[in-house]
Amino acid sequence: MRFRRVSMEDLNYILGWLEPTDYLRSGVLEHYVREGEAYTVDVEGKPVAVSIIHPVDREGAWLMGARVEKSHRGKGVGKYMTSSLVEEAYRRGFRWVALMTSARNEPVHRICRDLRMELKTTAVWVSMGSDKVSRLATGGSYFELYKPRGELVNQLYGVLRDKGVMVPVNIGMGIWGDLGLRSIEKMLEGWESICVPRNGIGGGVALVKSREDRYTWYMGSTVALIPHRTRGAIADLAKCIEERSSLNPFNEVEIIAFSNLGEDQEGLEVITDLAAEDPWKAHIFYKRLR
Repeated sequence: MRFRRVSMEDLNYILGWLEPTDYLRSGVLEHYVREGEAYTVDVEGKPVAVSIIHPVDREGAWLMGARVEKSHRGKGVGKYMTSSLVEEAYRRGFRWVALMTSARNEPVHRICRDLRMELKTTAVWVSMGSDKVSRLATGGSYFELYKPRGELVNQLYGVLRDKGVMVPVNIGMGIWGDLGLRSIEKMLEGWESICVPRNGIGGGVALVKSREDRYTWYMGSTVALIPHRTRGAIADLAKCIEERSSLNPFNEVEIIAFSNLGEDQEGLEVITDLAAEDPWKAHIFYKRLR
């Protein structure tokens, strides 16, 4: 096996074995190939795996888009590629590496454990009808924050610092970063409304943005410092979504909640019990390199 960068000449071959609905086929892989951030593993001279390094603030390497061609799975290709990506990130001077994978993907979990990557954060994506949001919002009360952003950043940092979580740094929640003031600033950019429960930021934060006839609800409710307040915090943040819907009616909400695995899970259970369909749960693994 040989680890190397993907070239433009490899692109058609790799696209040929990717699944037809794979998001990498929508120009994503080509973009990272042109940026020099896509990598592959050759077996008998053919690129049978692919993965991407997405630099985060020139500090970290977010590993994404890992795929292995079906006939080469279970043969150590994925582990070799992941370990090679970690080595490449170290060689390039990154301070940390991290990746996201399904909570059910035990083969990747084993690879991460073998590479001494720490399970840092758990994230859950849930779709929920507006009627369920109303049920959550019963008795809720909240306040909205616009300015000063600097004060909000410092408060959030203070709440999350001891939790050991990573935070999303893009509005699509697909790329996460090491906890810091700059990563929190990035997390807050681009949202129309920032809502805080009545008891303060310790109960979570909802970031709201309209998307066609939907709202995206980002909620860190499960980082509540006082577990018995978790249900109240969820009601408060749900009330924010419900009232904003009067300005732009929605049919469904996408909720992204995150916590570290050691936190009280009550908040996640309250949300997932009302989900319209099975939620997608992901683990984020992390390793400090220097």
